[in-house]
Amino acid sequence: MRIMFFNIWHGQGWEALKDFLKENLDKTDIFCFLEVDPELQNKLEKLLIDFKPIYERGIKTDYLGGVVEGRSIFVKRNIKIISKGALELYKITPDDAGGSLFAELEVHGKKFLVQEVHGKTRPGNKLDTKERIEQSKRILEFSKDGIKPRIIGGDFNLMPGTKSIKM
Repeated sequence: MRIMFFNIWHGQGWEALKDFLKENLDKTDIFCFLEVDPELQNKLEKLLIDFKPIYERGIKTDYLGGVVEGRSIFVKRNIKIISKGALELYKITPDDAGGSLFAELEVHGKKFLVQEVHGKTRPGNKLDTKERIEQSKRILEFSKDGIKPRIIGGDFNLMPGTKSIKM
């Protein structure tokens, strides 16, 4: 099983991303994307035709020209999607948008959960704040019950040595 997590920054490098994805289509079972506006989601769906899309349209932001801050997961067609949903990790604002998208999946009778996280971006220093500690607590609380194993990845917007990551 191969899972890739990407912050694709609203397709700013679309041609390079498209080439990379084409090279990895046959080797990858699940793609998890952050910063996906509806137009980019349509492009991804046309490219990843052997995958089932799960999309959460985010809010319109005040940065990068007012893009929509969305998240998507693409699951290879031979993997069963049992359930899917979103988890609010912090108060979303047009200046600080993100969140978490998850999918409960099944392969050969074995269930597992994939969760992608787009963590709080402000302040931009990526150090611990009260809100980032709370964000990590919400991820842990969501993860303590339910389907195991869980694969959690994404862009946490945190430095590796922070308490939030250690949690």
